[in-house]
Amino acid sequence: MLARSLQHLHRPRSSFVRACTSSEIMSDRNSSRGGRGGHRGGGRGGRGRGGGGFRGGRGGGRGGRGDIPWYRQEGYNDGVASSVDETEVGIKAFVSDVKGFNGIVKQRFSDFIVREVATNGTDIARLTELELPPQNKKNRSVHTLLIDAMEGFLGLSFSKSSASKQNRNHSANPDTPAASPELESIFDQLSKRLVDLFVASRAGGFASSGNRQAKKLVAEVAAAVNATEAASLEAFLSQVTAITDPTVKSDLVYHFQPLDRKEDRTALHGLIREFGNELVVADTTNAPGSDAQTVIRLRPLTKGTKRKDMDHRGSKNDANWPHNRPNYVKFVLYKKNKETVDAMQHMAKLLYLNDNTFSYAGTKDKRGLTTQWVTAYRVPRETIARINNHKNFGKNYDMYPFLVGNFSYVAEPLTLGDLYGNQFGLVLRNIPQDVTDEAIATAVKSWASMGFVNYFGLQRFGTKSIPSHVVGRTLLRKDFKGAVDLILGPKEGDASKIKEARVHFQQYKDISAALRMFPPFLVAEVAVLEGFSRFGLDAHERAIRNIPTKLRMIYTHAYQSYIWNEAASYRLQKYSNTAPVVGDMVLRGDVDVDPEAEVEAKEDTAAPKKRRRFVESDIIYVTEDNISEYSIEDVVLPVHGYSTLLPKNSVADVYSKCASQDGVDFEMLRKDQAPEYNLPGSYRHILRKPQQVRHEVKRYDDETIPLIPSEVDLFLKRPSVPSLPNGKYKAICLEFTLQSSSYATIAIRELLKQSSSIHVQLQLNEQQAGKAIDTTGVNKTKSIPIGRPGFSLGKK
Repeated sequence: MLARSLQHLHRPRSSFVRACTSSEIMSDRNSSRGGRGGHRGGGRGGRGRGGGGFRGGRGGGRGGRGDIPWYRQEGYNDGVASSVDETEVGIKAFVSDVKGFNGIVKQRFSDFIVREVATNGTDIARLTELELPPQNKKNRSVHTLLIDAMEGFLGLSFSKSSASKQNRNHSANPDTPAASPELESIFDQLSKRLVDLFVASRAGGFASSGNRQAKKLVAEVAAAVNATEAASLEAFLSQVTAITDPTVKSDLVYHFQPLDRKEDRTALHGLIREFGNELVVADTTNAPGSDAQTVIRLRPLTKGTKRKDMDHRGSKNDANWPHNRPNYVKFVLYKKNKETVDAMQHMAKLLYLNDNTFSYAGTKDKRGLTTQWVTAYRVPRETIARINNHKNFGKNYDMYPFLVGNFSYVAEPLTLGDLYGNQFGLVLRNIPQDVTDEAIATAVKSWASMGFVNYFGLQRFGTKSIPSHVVGRTLLRKDFKGAVDLILGPKEGDASKIKEARVHFQQYKDISAALRMFPPFLVAEVAVLEGFSRFGLDAHERAIRNIPTKLRMIYTHAYQSYIWNEAASYRLQKYSNTAPVVGDMVLRGDVDVDPEAEVEAKEDTAAPKKRRRFVESDIIYVTEDNISEYSIEDVVLPVHGYSTLLPKNSVADVYSKCASQDGVDFEMLRKDQAPEYNLPGSYRHILRKPQQVRHEVKRYDDETIPLIPSEVDLFLKRPSVPSLPNGKYKAICLEFTLQSSSYATIAIRELLKQSSSIHVQLQLNEQQAGKAIDTTGVNKTKSIPIGRPGFSLGKK
């Protein structure tokens, strides 16, 4: 018997069994931020008291302040944002000599708008539809059938009794006399009574048979699993049989305890099919809040709804997906001041889906308002659309950290690189008043026509005083001790408690203490310390290998980017910046630049497309004979690797000189199997031009008012903010498109002739506020606790 196959099941350590409505799920999930704060802040805190909002909840737990994790408290947030000087990473040249001017970039996150552009170069990700289109109902309601029957029987037209009259199959004859108000009133009361009796009759019959099925199913589960599971299931099934409203009933959800063995889940599915086939529908999904455990989920089978039409939220059962529907739902994601990966994870948690359900073409900046396309495997659009129905926010779309819309079903998922580029909307604030509108127009025109040096931006090199490429250089030399010292050592601009933690480890080499002092967001540092804890303080290479693969790759890719920047600066300063020269390199017309060579600073978690590597025949050298066939826009430089060719002019010396001085031999890396050493290299265009450039000069008084419309503003058809003729401040509102892999900050650097370094922006912000920058007291250490709650250094 099927039940006997489940007799040996043990009870898991933690239970995910619960019966709840989808609104309870949303509330529970929305409180998770606060709850996790309690867990981290209190050591073993619970889920916390949810506030229902996206940032609701106040974590509980023992020790510390439950509402704020220990690593977000005083002493961990007093650091200074920093980036390296541009010249340190090879950013040295400009294309044009048109005079620039100062301007503040991203003073507010609403000053930076990014919209993804599809591979065809024309379609732009815009949020124009937030709600699903109305579904055509083939079947008429009981009320409609009564209307049709009465009209046909009496030969009268009833105009009042149905709110959905326009949707029903009825061709009114203009000569048919209208029913009197008295008759319509009588019929209204009669039809409502008949409908009530009809619904009650169906509900009674269903409840009776449902109760019998429920009792059988509960008994079988009690025998096969345990009494606790059966009791929880019985409570859920009682709700299923008691509730008659199909809308409420469809929101009921029940999760069994996790079953580790597939055969156990199969056997339990068999029980449900045998004893609950007309009552509930089951599928397999991930346990709420966990990607590691799989559970069986139950939901009511609403009468009148076919199983194949049910909402299989995150189901792994392919048989549930309609055969005539493409496998992926595609939609537009709009997010506000949020990382792409964070938005995906948050959506997955709200909808009880795996993080890897979603795929996308590339990450977008956190500090901004961005829209991009996302695909999800076999998730109905109705499920995704629930994101827009938060009970606290309602239709106040300005409150949502992200929104979804413009749904469709497609056959293929998005993967890394499936985009042409991005359309940007930028506000450059605090333009000096003595810069005329004519001077601005001249600068924008020159910028659009001549382009900018296609440097790898400062994001590529991190926000620490020791840039990523320096760590990458030590890894490529396989100087693992040097890499460890760079990662764990004190850094300028660190928060006071982080600086104290670094100094303490440097002095005492106390791994246990360090693991309690370093905050978890310092991923590389914590990984190295955990490696030391496992393998010993002398195991530098194994400690480095403990760093996540993608982060190790960021280090080595940054070194490649540094050499490219140096080569580009030399090429444009030594030779022409408007035309190719003999010895330059161009690509054959049917070869695209490898997107893996042009990955953004934030390494995307989506799997990149597998593309063939470059071969010698892909490269054409510029000669005296063919130089007239090419422009400066065709010129590429190698992103140095063990398979790339070099220019046949003095630019090649830059590559050999940099690698030689740094002790890096790319050829020796060819045989190394570690991912961070898989550096065949590729090619990158030396110049790029912004496309579809438009600009407007605006004057304003209120620095808090957005000067360019967001997707929500456009969706709600709000009027744009006008320019004030005598406004106190001046700004440039820009709109332009860049091809993928180009950095908007680098493009704006050319327009302003201003460094993109963070410290420059900080100075401009302080100047506008009428303050002088004072960093002398930033890292002053106060006598406050360090590390996790209850932790003490012990050593002085």
